[in-house]
Amino acid sequence: MITLQDLHRAQQIIGQRTGIVIKEHQQANLAKTLQEALEHFSIPTHAALLDLLQNCSPNEPVMEFLVNRITIGESYFFRDAEQMDFLRTVCLPQIIAAKRQEGSRSLRIWSAGCSAGQETVTLAILLHELLPDLSQWHIHLMGTDINVEALRQAISGLYQEWSFRSTTAWHRDRFFQPIGSKWRTRDSLRSMMQFTYLNLIEDAFPTTLNKTEAMDLILCRNVFIYFDQKTTAKAAAKLAECLVPGGWLILGVADLLQNQIPGCRIHIHDRYNYFQRQNSKIIEAKPCLEPIPHAIAYQKAEALQHPIDSKSQLIQLMGAEEWHPALEIINRLPIDQQKTAKILQYKAKILANMGDANQTIDLCHQSMALESTDKHLYLILGLALLEADRLNEAEASFRKALFLDRKFLECHFHLGLLLRQTNRVAPGLKSLQNALAFAEKNPPHWRIHNAANTTMERFALILQAEIALYAKRPPL
Repeated sequence: MITLQDLHRAQQIIGQRTGIVIKEHQQANLAKTLQEALEHFSIPTHAALLDLLQNCSPNEPVMEFLVNRITIGESYFFRDAEQMDFLRTVCLPQIIAAKRQEGSRSLRIWSAGCSAGQETVTLAILLHELLPDLSQWHIHLMGTDINVEALRQAISGLYQEWSFRSTTAWHRDRFFQPIGSKWRTRDSLRSMMQFTYLNLIEDAFPTTLNKTEAMDLILCRNVFIYFDQKTTAKAAAKLAECLVPGGWLILGVADLLQNQIPGCRIHIHDRYNYFQRQNSKIIEAKPCLEPIPHAIAYQKAEALQHPIDSKSQLIQLMGAEEWHPALEIINRLPIDQQKTAKILQYKAKILANMGDANQTIDLCHQSMALESTDKHLYLILGLALLEADRLNEAEASFRKALFLDRKFLECHFHLGLLLRQTNRVAPGLKSLQNALAFAEKNPPHWRIHNAANTTMERFALILQAEIALYAKRPPL
């Protein structure tokens, strides 16, 4: 029998690892789940189980077992008719119209807390209906979750009949194909979507490392019902930072916030509140009197290359992922300094994180004309080429970076994701395993150069989860 002390410790561990708050009325179910885990994995004591949960990676079977049972993994297509109508008639048409006016054919959409992918698939269907010239668009449609088992189902694209209870037969027959008693998303949808592990509490975002930067639309529905108010406010503020100016954040009806989200204005539509990031101007950069803690690693890696002047402040701001003030500093430099290889590379990295792929590509080529042996430059170029849907060129750029440094773990990571995206699963897994091997050889507290908020230890856990998603995936 589990003791009250063990139960309280379990609640604390779950909160720390996932952000999920187990309320008093849920304690009996938690006790039952812990007992089932104890028996299923033949663990001798509750204390030993809790020690394992405290330290294990997110893809460990015991952690998957727990997360699967304390989160509601069940969802369905076109869930919540009012919000779907808002997306179909208001939000997405506005975003698409603004893109057309800008001359852009790029959309970046993120379903945070996507469960088994039904919401992400619904978004893909809506885009098929709203974009008659869909083939001319580059769509980045990403679903993330902490439930690894649910993500595996999303990757497989297989769904039971019950997932279609709010779907017309016409939609089902057009966008899915029958596989025995189940239905599988057709290739026209599956090619649009990417599913990956992400923990809204532990992982850094926005960053190019997990492709969470410069989003036009984020849906995070019925996720915050698991969090306390403080955790909810922090996660919502981070999600808002991932939006481009004018970008939308859509929460579920039960995801209540006491305060407004910084930098966003509220739109009230029917009984729902929606958030839109304001078109804020570039913030004026001011002298930094104190070092920004999570910028220190980046600053140490770069500081020897520059004298202590405005460039050192630039490095500090980039390490803190403060892209707008960092760009302002570059624009204030003398023209001759702006045209050096390193400053061109820095500007390329900044604009990549702000979602400007085309200018990033141009700046990378300008920098390469002056200095062609910097591995980070080829990584930045590869990421921008991915955003421009130039996959072959992106792969070539990643491989050039690895030629310069075979231990470049961020590049192994992105090459692995690209190979996986293009259905080369086995070599993709190998690249991810290479990244993991190099990450585990570094001190766990070291920061990732191209994602200053992520430690080697955390990156290794992310890699383990990504590998587990495809190493154990159902056959396609």
